[in-house]
Amino acid sequence: MIRVLVVDDAPLFRKAFCALLGSDPDLEVVGAAKDGREAIELVQRLQPDIVTMDVNMPVLDGYEAVQQIMALCPTPIIIVTASPSKQDKQAVIKSLAMGALDVVPKPDLRRAATDSAAVRELIAKVKELSSAHVVRHVAALIRNIRTAEQPVPAAPAATRIVAIAASTGGPAAMARILSSLPAHLPATILVAQHIPEGFAHTLANWLDTQSELEVRVAEAGGSLIPSTVLFAPSGRHMRVTRARNIQLLDLPPVHGCKPSADVLLTSVAEAFGNRAIGIVLTGMGQDGASGLKAIRDRGGTTIVQDESTSVVFGMPRAAIEIGAADSVLPLDDIADRIIQVVGDLSRRPNTPPRK
Repeated sequence: MIRVLVVDDAPLFRKAFCALLGSDPDLEVVGAAKDGREAIELVQRLQPDIVTMDVNMPVLDGYEAVQQIMALCPTPIIIVTASPSKQDKQAVIKSLAMGALDVVPKPDLRRAATDSAAVRELIAKVKELSSAHVVRHVAALIRNIRTAEQPVPAAPAATRIVAIAASTGGPAAMARILSSLPAHLPATILVAQHIPEGFAHTLANWLDTQSELEVRVAEAGGSLIPSTVLFAPSGRHMRVTRARNIQLLDLPPVHGCKPSADVLLTSVAEAFGNRAIGIVLTGMGQDGASGLKAIRDRGGTTIVQDESTSVVFGMPRAAIEIGAADSVLPLDDIADRIIQVVGDLSRRPNTPPRK
């Protein structure tokens, strides 16, 4: 039985949501909190397997509650929020950086019977993430910018690329990696992060404050600029053309994901060949595995986050199982590996990708 704590300041929603979750035979709602302060107390006393957390609440909001829970008694947390404002979106992103696992739209419980697919998806996510690996976070995310940058040789634009796939746990992992990379890294970094519609810009803006690199959301037709991190927009697949420009596609989801890591990584393999670096980070499912294999098959470098530091080991495991990984590394070793490989590539002849 999976023990759930529900946190929401709206009495009617809180009651209906508890009933909805409790109707599943695998879930037991062990408590309900009306604000962040009560949530912290109940998490410590009840020790639930997972918490569903609203963001905008009185007394203590969801972000502050996540911050304290992850510092005092680390517990899997899913953010459940409705049509968040710009301020709420920022709080959601900071909550994900502090260790919350995912964000899902607040269900319209008046339509629960007719919107059964969304309800089933939410309940499935609660079940799956209840056993996710979570770690203790300090009370604030401390930037880890290098005091002395590791030297990386200069290079022409768009001759080296790093493509990163991430899902559940990805925002915090991305912050750790990007904050450890030097300001003048002579490579473009492209990211396919699974995140709900409307959050990509907020995530990119926040990560821009955590990194010496420029971080922003990609635009159609944009160029690949060294020392820049480009995120796929919410609800669009991102790929690189052979002319080495950004293409954004409004096509059906791949593996249920949009943006899809496989779409991005496969295009990077085709455009850059042995000059590509592909990385698969923490996340549910198998998206990114075949794209990473395409990079490895063309002589590129492939890296997978290890199980001990992954919140969810689904995507990394899928990549390992099909032989897509050159190396399996702890999260804190990945930035150093990127720097090393980018430096090695600057001394390698710029050969065209294999057909």
